[in-house]
Amino acid sequence: TAAAPALTATHVVTGTPAYFAPETARGEGTDPRTDVYSLGATLYAAVEGRPPFGTEPGNVLALLGRIGLGGAPRPGRAGPLTDLLVQLTADDPDRRP
Repeated sequence: TAAAPALTATHVVTGTPAYFAPETARGEGTDPRTDVYSLGATLYAAVEGRPPFGTEPGNVLALLGRIGLGGAPRPGRAGPLTDLLVQLTADDPDRRP
C-alpha cells in the first residue's frame, strides 16, 4: 500500500515490511518460500483489505516484531480461499505450498 513503509539500504533486505515472511522479519534471510509467504500476504491484503499484520507507518520495528512472532490471523472474508491463504502465510516455511 502507499502508506506502508519500505526499507532500502545497501546489503539489506528491501521491500515492504508488511509483506515480509516471519523469518525475514527476524533477519534470517530469504529464499523462494519467503516469496510464497509474500504472495500469500498480498492476496490476504486483496481479500481482507489489509496485510495479515496490518501496517505500522510510524513504527516499522513494531510491525517487524509482530510479523517475526508469526501467527497471522485467519482471514475472515476469504471464503473458499481461506485454507489457501492460511497455507501461504504459514509460520513454518516448510508448510507453505
